[in-house]
Amino acid sequence: MTVPTQTPRTVAGVINSVETLEGAGFLVRRPFPKSSFSEFDP
Repeated sequence: MTVPTQTPRTVAGVINSVETLEGAGFLVRRPFPKSSFSEFDP
């Protein structure tokens, strides 16, 4: 069995979450507020 190797990566950018009220009135934070992000890696 082979062990997978890990390659360190640098952070390209930081995107703040957007606070939104849901239908029941509780606060949620959306980590990806826009669908226009074509490339992201959570």
